[in-house]
Amino acid sequence: MVDSYDGRDFRRMNIDCEVVVRRIGEDVIINGTATNLSATGLLFNCATALEFDEVLEIKISPGKEGLTPPLHAMARVVRVEAGAGDDYAIGCLITEMID
Repeated sequence: MVDSYDGRDFRRMNIDCEVVVRRIGEDVIINGTATNLSATGLLFNCATALEFDEVLEIKISPGKEGLTPPLHAMARVVRVEAGAGDDYAIGCLITEMID
């Protein structure tokens, strides 16, 4: 745990990479852009308005192959905000890491 100026338990790391999201129980894939990541959460932008408390499977590909392994996890939506244009900012709590 890290004490930070904004009262969070873990620091956020700004990122800019592709995220692939799948709603549990559906085969529909939603593509977006991850903007920040912490030990327990993720913020990404996408063109789909997701629902609060919705459970998602997420995969983040960090860009250059081999430098950083991809992140594969289950997450729960904790925030949905309309952004600029047709985008939505989706805040998620990471609930489980998947191999």
